[in-house]
Amino acid sequence: MQTLNFTEVIARYRNGERDFPHIILQNADMSNVGLQGIIFIGSDLTGTNFSGSDLTDADFTDCNLSRCLFDNAILKNTNFEGANLTRASIRNVLIDRTLFRKANFLWAHLCGNNLVQADLSDAVLDWSCLIGTKVTDEQAAAIPQQALLTRAGQHETQAGAGYGYSGQAKGGYGQVQQPGQGYGQIQGQNPAEGNYVIGGTGQEYKPDQDASLSHLPAPLQKKKEEQKEY
Repeated sequence: MQTLNFTEVIARYRNGERDFPHIILQNADMSNVGLQGIIFIGSDLTGTNFSGSDLTDADFTDCNLSRCLFDNAILKNTNFEGANLTRASIRNVLIDRTLFRKANFLWAHLCGNNLVQADLSDAVLDWSCLIGTKVTDEQAAAIPQQALLTRAGQHETQAGAGYGYSGQAKGGYGQVQQPGQGYGQIQGQNPAEGNYVIGGTGQEYKPDQDASLSHLPAPLQKKKEEQKEY
């Protein structure tokens, strides 16, 4: 794979080139630029910042996009099929006919989006955050318990239920109806201050148990050691 830098890619793009497959472009600042129709198929773009950029018709098929930033980007007819989007931030983006089929969103942020026009077929959404994101009933049914999800209009259907599915296992933000079912607010506490249940364990995790994780959002505190149990 050829290693390129931001300056090279932008210069070649402005000269009419669109095809940049199988390149290495890590931790680059590609924010707030027009990159319509750019092709990065199979490239390693780890840590690159695409925030605010127009990525209409761009192709990220099978790319490594781990820890990339796409906040406030335009993703119209953009292809992310099979892409690795672990720990990526894709918040408040414009989504229209966007393809996320078989993409890996493990620990990714997808907050504040409208995914109704997105194809999430066979996408991995474990431990992802979809707070404030609009999804269809079909999409919601495929979202695993180990994800945070709020659904407009449902969080108000039951007094004290907070955000999330009232009376259902997928708690999102909100009271856990059954111990150990997804994330949830414990005993009606303020979501910003409360403790959270880790899906399937039935045990609380308190942010102050590990000071090294205090900089992360409480529901998304990730264990630093694989053997650590909450």
